[in-house]
Amino acid sequence: MTKQQTVTFIGLGAMGQPIARHISDGGYAVRAVDAFPAARLRAAEAGLETFESVEDAVPGADFILMMLPTVEIAHNVFDSVVASADPASMIIEMGTIGHESSAAHASVARERGFRYLDAPVIGGGREAAEDSRLKILAGGDEETVQSADPLLRCFSTLTYHVGGDGAGQVMKVIHNLLLAGITAATAEALVLADRLGVDPDKAVEILDSSSTSTFALNWLFPPALRDDYSGGAKVDILLKDLRLAMGDIRSVAPEQSWTVAERVHTLYERCKEAGYGGDDMAVVYRLLQNDVVSVPPAVSGTASA
Repeated sequence: MTKQQTVTFIGLGAMGQPIARHISDGGYAVRAVDAFPAARLRAAEAGLETFESVEDAVPGADFILMMLPTVEIAHNVFDSVVASADPASMIIEMGTIGHESSAAHASVARERGFRYLDAPVIGGGREAAEDSRLKILAGGDEETVQSADPLLRCFSTLTYHVGGDGAGQVMKVIHNLLLAGITAATAEALVLADRLGVDPDKAVEILDSSSTSTFALNWLFPPALRDDYSGGAKVDILLKDLRLAMGDIRSVAPEQSWTVAERVHTLYERCKEAGYGGDDMAVVYRLLQNDVVSVPPAVSGTASA
């Protein structure tokens, strides 16, 4: 008889909770870890064994999955994991922490005998997590990706092996930078439609039926037009990813003007300043509706004879 494998899942937020349930439904013994009692209570009500302490939950685990909200928390939890877990474990980093942090974690993990996989997710947020429709952006060696595949299939439809250590993080940050830009541009277009006398709901219907159809139009903005900003990625989480993106931009092309990325980042910093950090990313629509944002104009070059 095949021994049941054990998965320690750390981080039971909006995405982590349903993912942990799907892993349990897939036949794994799940140890669900979170610092917050309310998150542990929800996990326990779903039938999962819960732990407050990482140190108590990782010994003997075959896989240790981390899905944590900030880079600092991810670093602290990673340190606890490698200090307490058995080196035979595979560590799978699912939060967005940036490629430099991920590569550093991979190096430390391998030095101590662990297998390590960088595996952030895309595909539609909490709803996709509930429906097991996520996609994995894997960074690591081929053998580790293949070893993790049966586990990842419990909550995803597809794994992209992007490249080596940190490559999944690179692609996740680029994905979220683009999504933020699309969302901000959509918000601005809908504000313009409204001010020119077109019903924003009608504008969404038309734009979503044409070549401009996007996830933002068909999923984020219908509730946003009813002032419901509860469904998508929170501004606080998105800003973490945009700051990672801006750091990457400055590292690879410090002299180049990245006008779109800079403006998108500024818009979401303004959302945070306006008190919208806990709302989903479409709240940029409310910000622009209220006309409380001031973004510096792009610097244009001058020609000389």
